[in-house]
Amino acid sequence: LVLMDAARLFLWEALSLTVMVLPYFALGVLLAGFLDVYGKGGAYRLRLRADGLGAVALATLAGALIPACSCGIVPLVTALIAGGVPLAPAIAFLVSGPSINPAVLSMTAGALGVEIAAARLVCTLALSMGAGTLTMVMLRHGWLRLERDLRPVERICPCAWAATPSTRGAARFALAWLRAGEFFVGLAPYLAAGIVLGAAIAAATTPQWVARHLTGPAAVPFAALAGAPLYICTCAEIPITAPLMAQGMNPAAIVTFLLAGPGVSLFSFVLLASLFRVRLLLFYAGMFLAGSIALGFLAGPFLVR
Repeated sequence: LVLMDAARLFLWEALSLTVMVLPYFALGVLLAGFLDVYGKGGAYRLRLRADGLGAVALATLAGALIPACSCGIVPLVTALIAGGVPLAPAIAFLVSGPSINPAVLSMTAGALGVEIAAARLVCTLALSMGAGTLTMVMLRHGWLRLERDLRPVERICPCAWAATPSTRGAARFALAWLRAGEFFVGLAPYLAAGIVLGAAIAAATTPQWVARHLTGPAAVPFAALAGAPLYICTCAEIPITAPLMAQGMNPAAIVTFLLAGPGVSLFSFVLLASLFRVRLLLFYAGMFLAGSIALGFLAGPFLVR
C-alpha cells in the first residue's frame, strides 16, 4: 500500500511537472528555431560574436528582456552557440535569462516585496556579468576549451536543412519550424530524464523540511544548495519562497535561493548535459553556487529584516 501511494505520488508529480514545463520548453525550442533561421547575420548576433565585455553586457541585457524559462533557456543558448555566438556571452545569457525577465521581477516584487526584487535584479546582473567575464578569462588562458568541454551543436539532426540568402518567405518560415523540431527532438530525452528526476525528488521532499534549514546561521549557503534537489522552474521559486519568508527566512538566504534556484537545480543540469560536458558543467555549478552565496551575503545588510 505504501509503495502504491508512493507510485501514485510520483506519477502525479511527473504529470504536474510535464504540464508545467512542456509549454515553456516548447516555446523555448520554437524561439530557438526562429532565432537560428532568421537571426543568423543579424546585428545583435554580430555584436555577440565580438566575444568581449560588450558582448557579455549585451547578452546579460538580452537575457533580462527575453521571457525565457529555466526549462526553455537551454534551447535558446544552443541556438546562439550554433549560430556562432562565443561561449562567454552565451553563459551570461544563460544566467540572466531565467532570473530577471520582466514577468519574474513583477511577480517577485508583488509576492516578496520591492526590496527583494531590486536585490534580485542587481545581484543577477552582477552574477551574469561575472559569469560571462570569468568564462572569457578561462577560455583565454586555456582552462576551458570548446572542443573538449562543449558538445557539438551546429546540427542536432543529420538531415538538417540550412538557410541560404535565397531562402525567403514560406520556405524560410517552414525551415524555422523544422529547426525548432530538431531542437525538440535533440533535447526531449534530457527533458524526459529531468522530469523523472524532478518528480522523484518532489515526492521525497517537503517545504517544511526546507524551512527547518533556512532560518539558522548557515541559511545562506544552505539556500544555495537547497535549489539543487528541487525542481524550480522560473517563477515557481517565488511561491516556494513566500511561505518561508513569512516564517522568518533570512533575507540574505531569500536572495541566494532566488539566484541559485533556477540555475543549479538537477533538472536544469540534466538539460545542460545536452550542451556542456562534465568539466564545463562543474565549472558552471561552482561559479553559480559561489557567486550566489557571495552576492547573498553582500545583499543581506541592505535588506530590512
